[in-house]
Parts: sequence; C-alpha cells; structure tokens
Amino acid sequence: MDLQRVKHDISNGGYTIFEADLSEHTLAQLKERCICSQTEFFPAKIGRRENKQEDTTIRGDRILWLNASHEVDNTYLTFMERFRKSLNQDLFLGLFDFECYCAFYPQGTFYSKHLDSLRGKRNRVLSSVLYLNEGWESADGGELQIFDQSGACVRETVLPALGMMVLFLSETVPHRVLPTHQPRYSISGWFRLRGSTPCLT
Repeated sequence: MDLQRVKHDISNGGYTIFEADLSEHTLAQLKERCICSQTEFFPAKIGRRENKQEDTTIRGDRILWLNASHEVDNTYLTFMERFRKSLNQDLFLGLFDFECYCAFYPQGTFYSKHLDSLRGKRNRVLSSVLYLNEGWESADGGELQIFDQSGACVRETVLPALGMMVLFLSETVPHRVLPTHQPRYSISGWFRLRGSTPCLT
C-alpha cells in the first residue's frame, strides 16, 4: 500500500482505491466472521438518532458492528487505528475515532445514492470500505459508484473484490451500491471527529 498515493488521492480528488495491506489469512477470518455471525445481523437504517428508520427502498443491507473484544474484529480495528494516525500526520483531518460494521447485501439489494455524513453537527469525516468477496466478477453486480460532488456524474465504478479498499470524504463524495446479484460482504466504517456521537445502534 502506497500511503503517499493514498494521501495524495484524498487531498486532490476526495477518494482513493487500493489493495489493503492485510494478509489472506486476516481477510479470510473477516469473511468467516461475517458469514458465521448471520444470526446477529440486523437491518440497516437511515437517519439519525430518534429519526432512524428502516427503508428497503433506499438500502437493503444487514449489518453487525465490530467490537474490539472480538479477536478478529480487534485485528481490523488495530489496522485502521494505525491508518488513522498516519493519515492525521499529513492530511490534518482531525480523525479522532473509528467505528465500523460488517455489511451483508442479500441478492437483489442495493443502497441508493447518498452521503455518509449525517445532518446536523459534523461527525463523520472519512469513510472506508473493505471488500470481502472472493472471485467477484462484473456480472455479480454490487459495484460501488462514486459521483462528483454535484452527484450528476459517475467518477468511478468499483468492483467489490476481495481485499480492495476505498476511502472517501464522508461529507462531499456521493456514492451508491448497485443491485447485487450474489451475496455481498464488506466492512464499512468512518473516522469521526472528536466530540461526535458514535452510531453503534
């Protein structure tokens, strides 16, 4: 992983795509964690606090928050903590904390175009997605589409292939997940500002 390129891409274009510096063993453990914990997943919601609601016309994924007390989860959270410190050194984004969840998209589900930042007080600064889908092909769908700031033009279409990671600015980069034709797994998260409220509900 070329950290200088990662930092350059975020500074100049708002997002970056690269192969995560994680071993095949760790990626396999994370995928197994998602698959074996299916009974603990719950439908993802939209909105903030008391306004949160389930709406499958906007997003159809199911999620499970990662927890540092779980060995596999802690491996990934430690990896992202090192990443946070490195990004803060050069980008001065004020990244304070990180939270993330396993996301499972059943066949036929999607997530409409949106921003990751929530309305109201600033919270999420930099979003991340790590993909856990081995042998994924374009015919399987489920691509991430990244738009320009206006939301009118697609800048990038990302295949959710095993080990690929995307980072993007939460407040300015619209994106969506196209309908998936196969079960699709990823770990999605955000680096937050100091004083912002965690979303672990």
